[in-house]
Amino acid sequence: MISVGSDIEKTIEILKKGGIVIVPSDTVFIPACRIDKIETIKRLYKIKKRPKNQPTLVLVDSLPMAKKYVKITKTAKKLIDKFWPGPLTIILPAKSNVPKEIQGRDGTLAVRYPNYTFILKIIKAVRVPILAPSANLKGKLPPKKFEDLDKEFIKLVDYVFKGKCKIGEQSTIIDATVTPSRVVRFGAVEI
Repeated sequence: MISVGSDIEKTIEILKKGGIVIVPSDTVFIPACRIDKIETIKRLYKIKKRPKNQPTLVLVDSLPMAKKYVKITKTAKKLIDKFWPGPLTIILPAKSNVPKEIQGRDGTLAVRYPNYTFILKIIKAVRVPILAPSANLKGKLPPKKFEDLDKEFIKLVDYVFKGKCKIGEQSTIIDATVTPSRVVRFGAVEI
């Protein structure tokens, strides 16, 4: 039986052990897991019915954490200075420590530094970036509030943190590996 609650310490403990938790982010609800637990990543992809070759974005707790996993391009630096922390996801060249399972076909990683104390506390405690796709099954809308979460989806994870999203809109995604940069998904940030 999946438990639902507002225990941040339990959320952190489950993530540290390699579990999957649904939590509110600054944008929408996400099923989070560590990026360094391959079996958990595979489990999350299976839960979401996400194709294995479809990359997913990760959340970091700071620019220094991002730099451990991606190469910051000149184009990205300008975007980071203007929009981070915030709801802008930037696609960047991945470093060798990023699991192939979450990279784009061209060796990239979509990364975001959120502006939400709650999610930053979790990432800092776990000490590695967390995967952060939206907590919906393929083809369904991303959940903006707790009541929007699919009951079947909830049954497939280890814990659900009942809280509120800060914005309630998906992040904008921009590819900063090309010049000029290219918007991949329009969302909370207008570029």
